[in-house]
Amino acid sequence: MAMSREDINNYARTSSAKKIKVFGELTWTKLIFLGLIAALFSYGPLSLFAPVPLALGILLYGRLKTFVVTLAFAAISVALQPVLPQATWMSISLGISLLFAALISEIVLRRRAPVQGLILTGTALVCAVVGFSAFAVWISGMDLSSEVTASVTTLFQSVREQNAEILSGGGEESRVLADFLSNPQAFANDIMTWSLSFLFVGVHFTLWVGMFMILRNSLVWRIRHAYPYGLKDLVRYKVPDFFAWPLISGLALYVGGTSIAPWAEAVGGNLLACLGVFFFFQGFGVFLDLLSFLGIRGFFRSLLVISTVFMGWKVLVVAGLFDLWVDFRRFMKTKKNDEGDSL
Repeated sequence: MAMSREDINNYARTSSAKKIKVFGELTWTKLIFLGLIAALFSYGPLSLFAPVPLALGILLYGRLKTFVVTLAFAAISVALQPVLPQATWMSISLGISLLFAALISEIVLRRRAPVQGLILTGTALVCAVVGFSAFAVWISGMDLSSEVTASVTTLFQSVREQNAEILSGGGEESRVLADFLSNPQAFANDIMTWSLSFLFVGVHFTLWVGMFMILRNSLVWRIRHAYPYGLKDLVRYKVPDFFAWPLISGLALYVGGTSIAPWAEAVGGNLLACLGVFFFFQGFGVFLDLLSFLGIRGFFRSLLVISTVFMGWKVLVVAGLFDLWVDFRRFMKTKKNDEGDSL
């Protein structure tokens, strides 16, 4: 059924899928407010959620309007740099957030399955970043290892100067910090070794969080987009069985280490980290089903979810790994197991 112009120019706010209540027109003020939320989120730990209001803006207002508003906030951030030094990072973070928001919204606009869309989009972005970085290094002819070491050494020197009082005061904190700052080469080596897995995990996790929040609030934008998938299609994700083979290979390389080859431990560790993010997705879905099975609702449920994601993520990875063989959901059968769309 075709929507009228009045329907298209409005968005919904409701907790019931049966009755949609019109909240108001899609005005520039509301789009600017979404941009302001993204700008405020773009600095600090909340930057993980900065793509969400921008993705919502794209779904409701379109790509061009959302891009213009984001560009305006980025320009304001740059203008504030003389009085607010961290504003430069805010503008960079806004640009990155807009990229992730565009990728998340494209999954909805192209009506792709959420899991398939995240894997394809995330992997394509990682390959693009790696390819562009490799091309830039090749064109410039720089020694990447030396550049990273020099940057880390400069950073450590700056940290040492900023914490001079702590370092000279003695005590356990001082000794730990001094030991860490005494070997910038080791930290630079770790960056070179694990940068690929950090990039892979960071990209996929950011896309997953954004997609989770967008689907969690899908009633806001479904009046404009007939997306055939819901939150349960994301959280009920199951890792393909063949993932067991690269997992075993990565574990063998990591455990075997230098006895196999000088590069074995690094390759195995990166492979395990990249696979681990998918097992985390599966474990998170199992955890949500467990909370529903136990009847845990409301604020306490949200508190458990947030604390587990950020402090007990290793448990979710292990749960997703063992669910590959055990299938924990068969022990959690209920008469009504449709709570997957609520956090």
